[in-house]
Amino acid sequence: MIKAPFTKDQITALNRYQQAGFMHPFTCPGERNCNNRNLIARRTGWVCACGAFTQDWAHEFMIKD
Repeated sequence: MIKAPFTKDQITALNRYQQAGFMHPFTCPGERNCNNRNLIARRTGWVCACGAFTQDWAHEFMIKD
């Protein structure tokens, strides 16, 4: 497991993995009726586009090629 803050390279790899379709993406629980619940990796961790949810960790394998 890796924890935020994420590096620039980790952010790039995490967002690429999140969109690749290898596994179900990390998502917001949707408590605010988010249109797009997929989380986006940022320096401070994962965030939901609606701003209602954050997560500060990722699986380490998600940053491997």
